[in-house]
Amino acid sequence: MNTWYNLYKEAFRNPFDIATRDITKYLDEKVREGAKGQIWVPSDIITNFDEITGKSTLKRVGANIDRQALKTDAAPPYIVMGSFLPDEGGAASVLWGGLTTIDIYINDAKFGPEYYNDFHVELASAVRHELEHGADEYRRKKKGLPFRPSYSVEDLQRANKEENVVNIAIIREKYVTDILEREAFIRGAMTQAKKRKKPLVEFLQNFLLEALVGKENVAFGQQVMARGGPAGQRLLDIIGRLSDRYISRVKEIYPHLK
Repeated sequence: MNTWYNLYKEAFRNPFDIATRDITKYLDEKVREGAKGQIWVPSDIITNFDEITGKSTLKRVGANIDRQALKTDAAPPYIVMGSFLPDEGGAASVLWGGLTTIDIYINDAKFGPEYYNDFHVELASAVRHELEHGADEYRRKKKGLPFRPSYSVEDLQRANKEENVVNIAIIREKYVTDILEREAFIRGAMTQAKKRKKPLVEFLQNFLLEALVGKENVAFGQQVMARGGPAGQRLLDIIGRLSDRYISRVKEIYPHLK
């Protein structure tokens, strides 16, 4: 019988995951070298790039490394976020279409060797997530389907202004359950599972909590759940629903998963 880890190893022998490895390695090295501002991943370092672009609309991968935003004592050592801009044609797409951007925020006062491994894992997860959006756009365009945003800008703006962690999770639940985001989050989560050599179920709750409320609010969200009460239970209920859906989908992708 295959273990979770062996199945993940089998699943990570495709060009997208090879690209994830090489992109992550490049960006990780730049961060440790002290790079800041905008950088571009050279296309020639991405293994099998031609094969990848045959299945994706990805053209370029860039990163914005910000070493100024996380200055408060309460700020985490780092935050990694990604975005993918679709190739919809027109003048804008010539410059920006098919672009994956990884936003990396580094708190130099806290970011030390003890965080390097977790940072590398979360960076790889973000890269794989965005590569999946490129693959989805390729499948959509091949079928002649129009672009459909996987989130409401207005909702995300409301969530960013919200201070109550439970309300943030309520607003963002629709985003995390959107089919396009779910598929991308799953690929990112499975990247983490492989690199951590752990079953997905062992860290899925915290993974989903971060997807819902943001890394900067994870510790507070954990405290709310630990205290219990109506607020804690509401947050646990949301994560429970998401966990069931995510695990169900993982088992559809890998039916032999035990």
